Amino acid sequence: MIVALAPFYFYPPRFGGAERIYNLLSRLEEPVHVLYPDIQEHIEQLDNMTIEAVRVDADMASEGINDWDLKLARHAMRLFRKRIVELDPQVVILEHPWQVEAIPKETKFFYDAHNNETKLKLELFGQQIARAAEHYEKKALKADGIAYCSQDDDIQGHYIPNGTDLPSVTVGSGFESNKLIFIGSGHPPNVKAAHNLALWGRQLDYEIEIAGTCSEVIDPDGNVKILGKLEETDDFFRSAFAFVNLMEQGSGTSLKVIRAMSYGLPVISTEIGARGFSEGCIIVDSVDELKESLQKLENRDEYLKQSLKSLKVAEEYSWDKIGKDFSKAVRRLYESR
Repeated sequence: MIVALAPFYFYPPRFGGAERIYNLLSRLEEPVHVLYPDIQEHIEQLDNMTIEAVRVDADMASEGINDWDLKLARHAMRLFRKRIVELDPQVVILEHPWQVEAIPKETKFFYDAHNNETKLKLELFGQQIARAAEHYEKKALKADGIAYCSQDDDIQGHYIPNGTDLPSVTVGSGFESNKLIFIGSGHPPNVKAAHNLALWGRQLDYEIEIAGTCSEVIDPDGNVKILGKLEETDDFFRSAFAFVNLMEQGSGTSLKVIRAMSYGLPVISTEIGARGFSEGCIIVDSVDELKESLQKLENRDEYLKQSLKSLKVAEEYSWDKIGKDFSKAVRRLYESR
């Protein structure tokens, strides 16, 4: 048996971490029993997965430390160890490092590293939180097998990047649009990217549409439109001229970037926002460079060239292809017991 530990519920996958967990675990060749924390117990069957909620104490949310990941890490052994022992897995897959201390010492485990967590926590919250995160990340990096998704994160193991589904699109189909778009969760780097686009976008002769929970803290103004959380994003991507990702912080790779590329959209991004997919992005670091890039894309031939480049990159990152690589890496560990 394979057991996976997820730090949150992940279906339907409405943000990057959930999308990675669902698309990798659902493509395993073997059945997998997934444990995650919730305020009430729950169990369901989905594809090859049995997904089980392990009840957490309601008062965990009121503890002094203000980072949920670290709260979960502190209580992981108490919450998950007994259930893992009952299931008696041959291999545990650890999604994020926060539940690492729940894994019995004699059990082999495979760590799916979504980010360089210590670096990310340092950027977002400072030294104290970063030091605490480092404690758990170091333990996770002692895994019997490791997958990492960005070569910028300085993690060794199997390179399993983030991916995307491949919708049916035509090269250059967004050329007639006048919309620049961005979508993201309420994760602080996404909120900052949304703020940057709203600020820079007011200097552009384009309609700006920002979606996802990151948009809920942005004030709509002039040509900047706030869409909030979207249940369906297909029309959002299909109606755009380009995707603009002005992130200043982050780790891992950006699922929203490769998702935009799968629609043949030119992606204009800061260097850090393009991490993992920079070969397909137009890199900018100022509003003047953004204006210059957009002006070039207003030439149809240039637009078609960039659209084709996006589609070619996306084809290399399909979840089907990446899921097979992940399954093979886990199987090698599974069969080595």
